[in-house]
Amino acid sequence: MARKKVRAAWIRDDRMRRASLKRRLTGLIKKVNELSILCDMRASVVVFNREEEQLTAWPSPEAANSLIDNFYSLTDHERTMKAVDPESYVQTVIEKIEKKRADTRKVITEFEMDELMFQVQNGRELADLSPTEADKLIPYADKKLMWLSKRMGSTGVDALRASNVASGSGGNGLNMMETGRSFYYVDKWVFVDPQVQNPCDVETHLPTMVSGLDLNMEPSDEDLGTYKGESSMAGGAEDDAE
Repeated sequence: MARKKVRAAWIRDDRMRRASLKRRLTGLIKKVNELSILCDMRASVVVFNREEEQLTAWPSPEAANSLIDNFYSLTDHERTMKAVDPESYVQTVIEKIEKKRADTRKVITEFEMDELMFQVQNGRELADLSPTEADKLIPYADKKLMWLSKRMGSTGVDALRASNVASGSGGNGLNMMETGRSFYYVDKWVFVDPQVQNPCDVETHLPTMVSGLDLNMEPSDEDLGTYKGESSMAGGAEDDAE
């Protein structure tokens, strides 16, 4: 038979109240003794009965006074460092629940983003996504790409990027320029023109978009000239002839 739930209320009957105090005080002392043994710590119980004006101390009044004096000899910080009151306990429970909610919300969001990516891979248009879905999907996709890059390593990433360029340009780097496509790599910035790296005239050396390539075009005088910081004795054909 299940134990009857105890109602936390004042016991009006004097005889029942004294009997309950005696019974529960014995059980309390027993529990404190077990805790002191299991946790290897010092503990004491001090109970004052106002009706009978009787003080009960366990394990003894001297041991209880010694433990209390030792406690009050500590600093305020050391006293309250591990102390727990009802308010702090409730706050700790609330923080744990909030953390569980945040973790659950994160898992649900990942499932939703995986479902959206699966739908896009199976033919759903990006234009059909709502602004909220797009705002969530973009950073999630970036996070997935970064995770895959770390898993594959630098060799795997270079092979993947090379295969993407070959498939996007028909296997020919010239077709990429002829079709007017633009390919962006955010791993690093590469400056081919030395003049761009040095301070120069903004108006004369602004970057331009290359839309085509003429293999029969003759190089201009500027292309044949030397750049700033480059020696004319670079081992060219004219220098060898001299």
